[in-house]
Amino acid sequence: MKEVLVTGATGFVGGHLTELLLAKGIRPRLLTRRRNDDISRFEKAGANIYVGGQGDAALLGKATDGCDTVIHIAGATKRLTEQEYIDGNLRFTEALLAPLIGGQRFILVSSQAAAGPSTGDRPVVESDTPRPLTWYGNSKLAAEKAVRKWGAEHGDNYLILRPCSVFGPNERDIYTYFQFMDKSILLLLGSGEKKISIVQVADLCDAIVAAAESAVTGRTFFVANDEPVSWRELGETIRVAMGKKHVLRIAIPEWIAAPIGHAAGIAGRIMGRALPVNGQKVIEMKQDAWICCNGAIKEALGWRQRLPLPEAVAQTVAWYRANGWLKKP
Repeated sequence: MKEVLVTGATGFVGGHLTELLLAKGIRPRLLTRRRNDDISRFEKAGANIYVGGQGDAALLGKATDGCDTVIHIAGATKRLTEQEYIDGNLRFTEALLAPLIGGQRFILVSSQAAAGPSTGDRPVVESDTPRPLTWYGNSKLAAEKAVRKWGAEHGDNYLILRPCSVFGPNERDIYTYFQFMDKSILLLLGSGEKKISIVQVADLCDAIVAAAESAVTGRTFFVANDEPVSWRELGETIRVAMGKKHVLRIAIPEWIAAPIGHAAGIAGRIMGRALPVNGQKVIEMKQDAWICCNGAIKEALGWRQRLPLPEAVAQTVAWYRANGWLKKP
């Protein structure tokens, strides 16, 4: 991996990956729709910047020309319509694949949402038939299919990673649980016993680098911690990391979730932006479990979870506090 193009460097995962590549002495190319302080900082550290959108075929050709590896992280995660998800995930992927030629390697960072939820305590595995439930999941699965189609014509020189729920410094969704805990509130949906797989962003970035550097081709891998966790267990882990001895535990009945999500969806359309909780998100939240197995990536790529969950959560709390996202103790 000498010449690598990364999309999504202004985002949560893409920013962390860019920092990791720079620390490894790799000067990545970054494809971004806009400049911001992070992009300027990455450019000063040696990254090469390409500014433009997925509709600029000439720019995409220039950005990918001479690259041995393309790592595609950017995509649509919060949108108002199904078509916006298709444009941001499938169409962007297709546009990025179009100028690539034989010998170039493509790493797609997809999502567990493309596979769908698990059943009971049985984690989903890569051989399971995908059953996405949301616009986001369907668009991610469509992007995966586009990559596999491209791979069939280019020596299967690709890997697809399906991260589960990702947390860590600079993350803004699971961060909501940290915010509530900062106010000594543990907020749960129902009993809080629904289980999810979770992974810290540094571990995910290690997996992306391992995929890019590996000789393995034509495979799909889930990326997750060794053990799933319930929302209650995650909340209690955050509580301990934040040193909270007494908290108010609030359980929201599941039947309330749907009308709240519907109302948030209407509000989002009025405001012109998707809110963190909406009808699509409620569909995911109501599932019994979102757990996946990391056995395949451990065996094929030698990837391992770096830190136990309590230590990873404690590091995240420290970052949030140091950067003013949470009150200091």
